[in-house]
Amino acid sequence: SSSKTTPSTAACFGSIEAHSDGDTPHADYTGIRAGSLLRAHGGFLLLHLHDLTTEEGLWARLRRFLRCNRLHIDESGSNSSGAPVALQPEAVAVNVKIVLIGSVDEYYALQDADPDTARRFRAKVDFVERFAASPATRQASASLWRTAANAGACPTSAPPPWPCCWSKPPRSR
Repeated sequence: SSSKTTPSTAACFGSIEAHSDGDTPHADYTGIRAGSLLRAHGGFLLLHLHDLTTEEGLWARLRRFLRCNRLHIDESGSNSSGAPVALQPEAVAVNVKIVLIGSVDEYYALQDADPDTARRFRAKVDFVERFAASPATRQASASLWRTAANAGACPTSAPPPWPCCWSKPPRSR
């Protein structure tokens, strides 16, 4: 499981760090840095919806990733010198479930702007902002997760992975 507080393209998708010998930047395999999507392979990645929609191009790139579940690390945004780096690692298959965290308004605004959101994120779960932590609430939460897992609503290995926790469709507005 992984969580980022302020995702950027490089933080989510990885980057290629260029080294400089004098004025000439170059990169090799030692400069390849995994992003949170690759580090979360086999698990869950929690992302704040607001952060995904505020960085230019991040949501669009995440949508492309979700279509094929293959991660391509490139040097865009990772080379501060601005010079091109001729290193192109092969795309890798990544099995990760993405959980978006956001307000109801943010979710529906995204769904209005991108109708594919409801298909990609099939479960919309509303939580109260706070509740008293007690043995009873901990037991109820554990019971809910166990029930969802036993019902097969939390897949762990079904290719292609779908980014949600429950198969309950989101409610319509």
